[in-house]
Amino acid sequence: MEVIERSSTLAERAYHSILEAICEGRLRPGEKLTQEDIADRLKISRIPVAQALLTLKQQAFVEQNGRRSVFVTRLDPKFFSAIYQLRSALDPLAAQLAVKNATSETVTSFERMLSTGVRAMNSGNVSRLVAADMEFHMFIYQLSGNPLITETMELYWNHLRRGMAAIYRTRAHRGDIWKEHAAIFKAIAAGDSRHARALALQHVQVASKVVPAALAALGNGSSH
Repeated sequence: MEVIERSSTLAERAYHSILEAICEGRLRPGEKLTQEDIADRLKISRIPVAQALLTLKQQAFVEQNGRRSVFVTRLDPKFFSAIYQLRSALDPLAAQLAVKNATSETVTSFERMLSTGVRAMNSGNVSRLVAADMEFHMFIYQLSGNPLITETMELYWNHLRRGMAAIYRTRAHRGDIWKEHAAIFKAIAAGDSRHARALALQHVQVASKVVPAALAALGNGSSH
């Protein structure tokens, strides 16, 4: 039993290490990965690395080309369009549901996140900016009280992290993002579920046009 638990822990460690490297752009789209190299870097055996790569493959962060060649999945604009289609359904629902769970502590948390986001935007630090954006939206998902929304979007926000980071590294970020976040927050804090839903939908619809188009312009949508 101890061996199984340790193997699981090492696999999780490998999974999170590889995932963070992919999401932060340290492992770039199309880059080849080898179990031997990763195992050597993490100072673990190849077995947990293989388990981690299998999970990442199932989640579309890596892909296999041939029997043994594994690559970081390229940033496909069509895939990101599909994510935004999903968000156009879930984000407005989460904002609507979040209204009934908002408290004074919620308002304090929102205000902190807005300040963090604006500072990140002004600093131009890509990692901080993407992290602040994800934190804001994940907070609304959690506040909705629906664990399925949170679980689903946690996975796909990791994909969004990749796309947003790639875009922010090569072009100016969209300055209205945190103004839109502030408007959504105010609607939730005011108990206006209808307005919160509408603003969340509008926010996603704008991003659904900007992000896939920007990724297409970067030329990351081609296959191996």
